[in-house]
Amino acid sequence: MDAKKHRKAEPNTDVEMRKAFADELVRIGRFDNSRHF
Repeated sequence: MDAKKHRKAEPNTDVEMRKAFADELVRIGRFDNSRHF
């Protein structure tokens, strides 16, 4: 379980990575999050 705690800070699954990327794009106003999630 310790390993999981260490990874919590960074996206460790494809879905989390995609969500983080989408959130970043939404923040800079290039992309509508609701169309993909």
